[in-house]
Amino acid sequence: MTKGETPVPHRWTSLTAFSALVGLWIATPAAAQTPAWAPADLVAAAKAEGGAMTVYGSMNEQEALPYYKLFEDATGIKVTYVRASDTALFSKILIEHRARQRTWDLVVTTPVNGCRTRCCCSSSRTRLRNVIPQARGSNKRWYGVYANYNTPAYNTNLVKKETWPKTYEDFLTRKEWVGRVAIDKGDTEWLSAIFEHYGEQRGRKLAQDLATILKPILTEGHLLLARSVGAGEYAVA
Repeated sequence: MTKGETPVPHRWTSLTAFSALVGLWIATPAAAQTPAWAPADLVAAAKAEGGAMTVYGSMNEQEALPYYKLFEDATGIKVTYVRASDTALFSKILIEHRARQRTWDLVVTTPVNGCRTRCCCSSSRTRLRNVIPQARGSNKRWYGVYANYNTPAYNTNLVKKETWPKTYEDFLTRKEWVGRVAIDKGDTEWLSAIFEHYGEQRGRKLAQDLATILKPILTEGHLLLARSVGAGEYAVA
C-alpha cells in the first residue's frame, strides 16, 4: 500500500486461510479420509468465510481442474478456476486492486514472485516452513507448489529426430536454424537454471552465443509458443 492510499476492502482472513490450505494441499496431494494437508481449523475458517474460492492460474485447465476437483471433494470448498497467461493475470489483478475490488483468493502461476506485493497478503503457517528455501518468498507472500521443466522442442515435420542436438552447446552448430528458433521472453527461470547448472560465467557466455548465432524470435506465452512451433511458424522452441 502506498502512502496515503485508502485500504482496499478484501477478505484477508479467507485469503490467508485459503492460500495456506491450498499451498499445503498442492505440495502434498495425498488422498485420505481426513487429509493431513487439510487442517480442521483452516477448513472451518474457510467455510465460515463462504466455503468458496476463486483461483487465478496459468496452468492449463486439463491439468489444473483434476487437482481442484480432489480439493473440492476433500474439503467441501467450491473452486472457480480462471485460466489466463501470466501477463493477463497480473494485469487483471492490478486493475482490480486499483478499482478497490478483489474477486480472487489465490493466484497460482510460475512468476508469482512478480505479482505486486501490495496486492497480496502474507502467510506464515507452520507447515509452510517445510517448503524448500528456494520456494519461499522472503516476504511470506508466495510459496512454490510445483516445479517446471523447460526443455527445447521442435516441429517433427521440419526437424529430423536424428539431427536433434544432444547438448545446448550443440545448438551453436545449427546455423541453418537462424530465424527459425523462438523463445519465451519471460523464461527467467530457464535462464537462471542455465546459470546454476553451468556456472554464471559459462552460462552467460552460452546464452549470449545462442542469441548471437541463432538469433531467436522472442514470443510471449508458452501456449502461443507451442502452437506456433506445432503450426510450423517456427522449427524450434
